[in-house]
Amino acid sequence: MFTKRGTVSVVSPYWAAIALFNVQTTGVLAWGQHRIGLRGNGPITSLVLPTHKDATLWGKLWLNVLSAEDFDSVPGEKELLEKKYIFPWLTDTRLSPDKKPTVPTDGNPLQHYWPMPRRIRLFVEEIDGKCDLSGEPISKGIRKYKRIKDGVYYTGGWMHPLTPHFRKDRLSFASPVLGTHLADDYRDWSALTLNGKLGGDGDKSQCAKNVSAFIHERLEDLNDRGRLWCFGYVAKSADVKRWYDAVFPLLADERTASNMQAWAGELIEAAKVVSDLLRNQLKEAWFKRTKDVKGDMNAVVTEFWQQSEKDFYDLLKRLSDLPGEQRRAPPEIYAFWEQTIRNLALDLFDSWALESPAEDMDMKRIIGARKELEKNLRTSKVMKILREKSTTEKEGKE
Repeated sequence: MFTKRGTVSVVSPYWAAIALFNVQTTGVLAWGQHRIGLRGNGPITSLVLPTHKDATLWGKLWLNVLSAEDFDSVPGEKELLEKKYIFPWLTDTRLSPDKKPTVPTDGNPLQHYWPMPRRIRLFVEEIDGKCDLSGEPISKGIRKYKRIKDGVYYTGGWMHPLTPHFRKDRLSFASPVLGTHLADDYRDWSALTLNGKLGGDGDKSQCAKNVSAFIHERLEDLNDRGRLWCFGYVAKSADVKRWYDAVFPLLADERTASNMQAWAGELIEAAKVVSDLLRNQLKEAWFKRTKDVKGDMNAVVTEFWQQSEKDFYDLLKRLSDLPGEQRRAPPEIYAFWEQTIRNLALDLFDSWALESPAEDMDMKRIIGARKELEKNLRTSKVMKILREKSTTEKEGKE
């Protein structure tokens, strides 16, 4: 709020405190040894929401409050009960000029909710005017602040209960899922709601603890499947690119979670492969020397995921209604998905290849690229698996 010069020059103490809390808990990297939070640079926050959108604020927040038993597995030293181990600003700041680490055993597990990596001083002064953010009249306000380097350096295995995590290997600490790890579509559904792979083919994730507790412990009692709201900054170093914001249906429960993770993973992996094939063959259709082409094909890939999203969630809804002991998805699920993503890839190829300006508009090259796409869709390993699971299981039933 302090960088948009001319738009916000003074804020009330209330909104300054909100902004300060935000930068301490979800803020991004700042140059010059100004520390980032215990969740990394632009972490994702996951909150379970009721299905009905007119729920009270309390009804929304209570779904994400962990029981004492669930909190036992949150890193930290539970015997450190003094408030300074929860609210680090109540004692001397742990400085880190030489990257002195602050690990979970240096604080109570509740410090996950109240970290203080940045050293920031607000200058409160008498004001006879209004807050530029809220428009409310104020008698005191903040026009400037001071940053001091070498604040708390969080490291060594902190795992925020409201953030999903992933591990590169078994020996490393879990890393928080950041906004830069996610796409704006359903390919991250399994990773954020269960324990699937990021992007459909990346590192295996562990959904946020509040999400796991809701699915495995609370869902049956509440009789509400709920929704998952994920949000956070997308930042590259100290440069904030945009805000990530997505809402996903929570279609699994304790009975079906294992099956849903496996089945959704199969569908997402196949869609990921097909979207890559589509992108590659469109490049072949458009350009003579694809290796020299710079830039990306995000628009094409985005349309593929957007147009297949409804069918994906419709299939997941059907799968979620199956008995928990059923380990095989119905063959018609695989048959429908194979045909859906195959036909969509071909339709999008035709639309983009012929309607977009191609280099020299070489129809021979375009036709050749389409034939290659058709061939790759037939011979792709994941597409073969979908066809095998649809036909083999049908024959078994007969």
